[in-house]
Amino acid sequence: MEAKNLSSVFLSSCARDLYAYREKVAEVINRLDGFKCIRMEDFGARVFQADEFCRTQIKQCDVAVFIVGLCHGSSPEQAEDSYTAREYNEAVNAGVSRLLFLSAEGVFYPGYYRESDEQWQSQQAFRQRLSQELIRDTFTTPEEL
Repeated sequence: MEAKNLSSVFLSSCARDLYAYREKVAEVINRLDGFKCIRMEDFGARVFQADEFCRTQIKQCDVAVFIVGLCHGSSPEQAEDSYTAREYNEAVNAGVSRLLFLSAEGVFYPGYYRESDEQWQSQQAFRQRLSQELIRDTFTTPEEL
């Protein structure tokens, strides 16, 4: 039997508020014949900075899926943009096809996810930018992805 070439799909999102969503999407991608999900939690220990390694991985993928909620999430040292925003910018610059899923307006957002006003405003600006750049779908639950 001839080996199949796998299409690689990079999955990006803030894990803080979207862990269950990431799990669901990764499960679906990996069940598809000929597709493999690439995501940070599967990398293991590396000698690279996480930001550098993820952005390198994106350039090697066939498509990048972005799940964008209300949390800004972490940023690399000395960077204002979140990891997700930096990964999105890398996909744009590398010409990688992008699929975008935004949490719907009014989606439940527990208070313990609350970040600084700066991070909140940055995330809202990122969501607005994405809404203007790509056709996207919205979700409220992991099952809707």
